[in-house]
Amino acid sequence: MHETHSAWTVASGLLLVGIGVLAHYYGVPELVRELVSEKVALKKDSDALGRFRKTPQPLHFMVYLFHVENPEEVSGQGARPVLTEKGPYVYE
Repeated sequence: MHETHSAWTVASGLLLVGIGVLAHYYGVPELVRELVSEKVALKKDSDALGRFRKTPQPLHFMVYLFHVENPEEVSGQGARPVLTEKGPYVYE
């Protein structure tokens, strides 16, 4: 009785693993891709478009750029760069 139970359990487990592997490679990625594409599409009257136009949290984006004052010396002689900070450039 115990050996039959074990064989049945192993066979069921292997079958479920096989189904899981097949679903992973053939069905699930495409299904997830389709569902995500449907949810994030910027279509008229969609939730995604509303969130795109008016974000729930305010966005405050600051960018700093640096200008290399001595590029010839840096690239040719390996000198230490002299940098000038540009910015912040702020986007809201």
